[in-house]
Formats: sequence, structure tokens, C-alpha cells
Amino acid sequence: MNRENNRLRIFKWLQAKPWLRYLLLATFCGLSSNVFAEKRVALVVGNNDYEQARLRNPVNDAVAIGEKLEAMGYETTVLKNGKRLELEAALDRYSEQVADADYALFYYAGHAIQVDGTNYLIPTDAKLAARRDIKKLIQLGDVTDEVGQAGSLGVVILDACRDNPFNAALDESLGRGLVGRGLSGSIVMGGNTLIAYATEEDAIAADGHGKHSPYTKALLEHISTPSVDVRLMFGKVRDEVIKNTGGRQRPFVYGSLGGANYFLNSKKAAPPKVALPQPIVTSNIGQPRSISNADMSRVMDMFSDLHSAIKRKDRDMIHKLTTPSEDRDKYIDYLFDNFSTIDVSLSRVRAVDEKSSIVGLITIDRLVRSNGDIGIPAKSHRTISIESKLVDDDWTQVIW
Repeated sequence: MNRENNRLRIFKWLQAKPWLRYLLLATFCGLSSNVFAEKRVALVVGNNDYEQARLRNPVNDAVAIGEKLEAMGYETTVLKNGKRLELEAALDRYSEQVADADYALFYYAGHAIQVDGTNYLIPTDAKLAARRDIKKLIQLGDVTDEVGQAGSLGVVILDACRDNPFNAALDESLGRGLVGRGLSGSIVMGGNTLIAYATEEDAIAADGHGKHSPYTKALLEHISTPSVDVRLMFGKVRDEVIKNTGGRQRPFVYGSLGGANYFLNSKKAAPPKVALPQPIVTSNIGQPRSISNADMSRVMDMFSDLHSAIKRKDRDMIHKLTTPSEDRDKYIDYLFDNFSTIDVSLSRVRAVDEKSSIVGLITIDRLVRSNGDIGIPAKSHRTISIESKLVDDDWTQVIW
């Protein structure tokens, strides 16, 4: 009997606090999505500064792709103007990430070459004049082997069939016919792996006259479209490139997938925000008023935006959302200047009716340096208490 009475009291208490029901539901949904989240990793490389053949756009292309992938939830590493040893080190770290990943993506923009049917990626410090120099290149087959270890899907994207002077030099050394004009599509792949080329086999792709190459420009338009199968996404990229180049460039995708759907961006499109009904508040003048569903929703949006801004290392958004503070600026400088990846979580959001405020906690879960080292801050620096107060019937910036 006592147990039934306790249940009834809890039920009536929850009925009297509609914002708490909203918070419990939001917390449950957040926990569920984290428990079942897939691990997605990406290595993005853009090479401009070749000693023999400088290019215009690959670094711009790589940076933009890296930002897209990070926003899509990928643990993303971007390497700009990678020399041979830097590329090899990045691939070694990437291999460790892929070992327990569900989705693995590798993007490369820069020079590449085909020699006797084998494709190679060219580091920025490469000098090709003889057969022995080919050993200093990165064989594409090694990359696809690593990507193919992903549990669900591996994708290699090559915006790399750009015309280059290495072909002529090797032609003289190896003999004509061994060095291809573009890249070869003949490559053995295991598992659910796709290779997307900026253009068809043995053809040249344009570097572009704008900020991005024609292929990467189209890729940026479509790669983050939520819940679109990867094959359909690449089909849309192909159509756009053919249209924008007047048919001079035709992207191709090689590989074989099963009958399931594979989404590079599994996030569903956000539904339009619907204002929650605000209950009638009866409060005496000079007394703190109750916090409504609409209040809770508004502040939760601010807290979530701040959480995302820290993860994206977006200083401008952090300054917009929070009240100025010297401690805030010092801590953000420390995080952003020393770590390339910042994993954070939002928790313990609750209303404090007597103070007309809503408080929460942002926790720094994991920090990754640019060299791949992982760190966890000391307890005194691991959590950030946040608060927004109701002043003159409006909510303040987040107090850090």
C-alpha cells in the first residue's frame, strides 16, 4: 500500500512540473543516441605545395571537406601539404582508429599517378625521375586495405587525377606506355568499400579556377545531406560535375555494396522547431516566477549551441552565447591552442525556481592533440558550470 502511495505522489509531483518531464525525455533520448552511436573516422589530405608542380585548390578542398565531416560526427584529421613521412605517420594513426570504427572515410586532393596499372598518391616532397623514386610514393592499395577494415563501410575519395609533369619524367625513365594519363580503376578491394574518383579511368580532372575543384565543389553540396544512401549521393555529385564541366569530366565510383542502405550522414534532417505551450504563470510582483516549458526549451537551445561551439572550436559563437569573462577566455585559449579534437558532453541541466535560473554542466570528456596524443584534463578543469538567469522576463547570456 505504501508503495502505491509513493507512486501516486511521484506521479502528481511530475504533473505539477511539466518542464521536468521535458528534461527527463530529452535526457533519455540523448543517452539512447550516445549508447548506440556509430564510430566514424576520417583522414583528409590536401597537397598544394609540390616542388615540381604546385596546385591551386587541394588544401582549400581538404579543409572544407574536413569541416563538413566533423560537423557530421566524424573523428576527423586534416593533413595539409603532407610530405612522405608525414603521410605515412598520419596513415599509421588512422589505421589504429579504423580498427574499431563502423565507418571510415579517406579523402585525398593533390597529385597522383598510375604506373603499370598501379595507383600512387604523391607527397609534396616527391621527386620522380627514375623507377626507384616510385618506392617513395604512397600506394593507393595500402590505403584501401586500411579503409576496408571498417565494420560497416569504407570510402576512399580521390580528387587526384590532375594533370602533372611527373608523367613525362617517368615516361622517359620507364618507357612509354607504363605511365598512365590518369588513374586506373582496376584495384582489388575487400569488404564494403567504395572508391570515388573525380573523373573516369585514364582521364584528367580539373583543378578549378575558383576556391574549389569542380568535383569537391559538388561533393561539398551533397556529402552532408542527411539519410541519403552513399551510392545515390555520389550519383548526384556525378550529375553536377558533368553539368558544370560541360561533360568534360565524368566522376566514377568503383566497388560493390550489398542491399542495405549506407549513409555517410546518418543524422536526420532537423524538424522545424515548434514552440511549446506556455502555461499560465501566477506569481506575485517581486517574487521569482515558475520556469515554464518554453523557458526550459529556450535555455536548452543555448546550452546545446554552446556545447557544439566548444566541440567545433568556434570562438565567435562562444563569445556570442556567453558573458565576457577572463577565466573563460584563458580556458578557451588553452583548449583551442593545444588540442585538435575536443569531445564534450552536456548534463545535469535543471531549473532553480527560487533563483529564476537554469543551470547545467559541460564536461570535457577527451582531448586529442594534433600528433594523436589523447589527454584528459585535471578534475579542477574538467567541468564547466553554466547558468542562465531570468532578468526582466528575458534570459541572460550563459554565465560561465
